Amino acid sequence: MEISPARRVGRILELLRNDAAKTQAEVAREAHCDHTYISHIEKGNKGAHIETVRAIGRALGHEKAVEEIWGFAGIAETPATAELLADYETEAVRISTWTTTVFHALLQTEQYARAVIRTALPFSSDNTVNELVAKRMDRQGVFARRQPPSLWSVVDESVFYRTHGADNVVMRDQLAHLEEESHRPGVCVQVVPFGAARNPGGVEGMLGIVDFSDRTPVWYSDAWSAGKLSDDQDEVPKYTRYFDCIRAAALSPADSTEFIARVRMERYE
Repeated sequence: MEISPARRVGRILELLRNDAAKTQAEVAREAHCDHTYISHIEKGNKGAHIETVRAIGRALGHEKAVEEIWGFAGIAETPATAELLADYETEAVRISTWTTTVFHALLQTEQYARAVIRTALPFSSDNTVNELVAKRMDRQGVFARRQPPSLWSVVDESVFYRTHGADNVVMRDQLAHLEEESHRPGVCVQVVPFGAARNPGGVEGMLGIVDFSDRTPVWYSDAWSAGKLSDDQDEVPKYTRYFDCIRAAALSPADSTEFIARVRMERYE
């Protein structure tokens, strides 16, 4: 059986922890995270921000070595990336996203999310789909924080016509929800129309950037079975500029809200 790079790195971290004669709970306490988080990392099924990795390394007495081997963990699989993004969103001060096939998870209704997940995972059981839908809805709890993150969601026009198997009622409710969320303080929704000026998003696809108050931002992209997520200090500014180019090609927030309402009424009512 092939062992993934993430699992192998996790095994090395486990060996270092045992060599340091520390429990997962002790490492977690020193690294200021939950002990279950350490368990997930050692099993290779969850990623971590580089600052958390360094904190774990310090707890193990091998900060530089742990930081170095972490680079071999590779790209996290989609479920782990989704979980990691959910963790980041709970600590974010700003979330910027560009989507080309679906509305962002933080702006999805439950029924729309179900249609999207069912389309993406046609061979999964109903229990698996239900679990993933519940997790997606839980992510939206970030808006209930005392100081919720701001969300800047830029959406390609084609997303409004991709139903992913959802009927008109589901799409109508999704667009109505999008309109409502666009009026929420701290939430900005913009649409890039088909006739917009050239922008890198039309070629490269989905992009997200998560900013924090006390550490390096992360950027991420998505693909069929895996996503890429990085906090490389040389990469984040580059992808932030890409997002700025995409945003500049979009309709204004007010015009975007009018566009959403028009599509909802003309196509799905």
